[in-house]
Amino acid sequence: MLLKVIGLLLLVLSCTGYGYFKSIEYRQSLEQVQELRKIIFLLSSEIASRKTPMAEACQMLATRSEKPYSNWLWTLYASMTTGKKIPFCKIWENAAEQLFTSISLPEAEKKEFKCLGKKLGNSDKKMQEQTLNWYGSQLEELENSYRMTLLEKQKLCRCLGNLAGLFLAVLFI
Repeated sequence: MLLKVIGLLLLVLSCTGYGYFKSIEYRQSLEQVQELRKIIFLLSSEIASRKTPMAEACQMLATRSEKPYSNWLWTLYASMTTGKKIPFCKIWENAAEQLFTSISLPEAEKKEFKCLGKKLGNSDKKMQEQTLNWYGSQLEELENSYRMTLLEKQKLCRCLGNLAGLFLAVLFI
């Protein structure tokens, strides 16, 4: 009987813990979008104000950014300065795939991020700045939508975790 009670308690606690874990994931998604938006705007301002080439701007931002964004920027910098004749859109796409293994973005946003490399690779500095600003505003809209639904989703995850644990405990009794 004691084992049954302990098992039920562990079941309820694990379901509750999973609900809390999922609610933390939603918060982390918002923070990832905020950090990506910050980096995009910094990249844009570096290109616009200092007239820095894209490779050097990536290098400067990589030293000031945290992982996984610094890894992504270092990959961009290293790929652009190797001397190989790889198109920028391919460099961007490969670096983006590496970044996507560490952060979670919606699929539509991943596609848009990859397309950003095509737009940046065929542009002069002014168009690069405008493209980065445009994408930064897209990320800002995504961030606002995340922020608006964050509390609701977190509360829902926690409640569903609790209820699922209690439901399964009652089911096993």
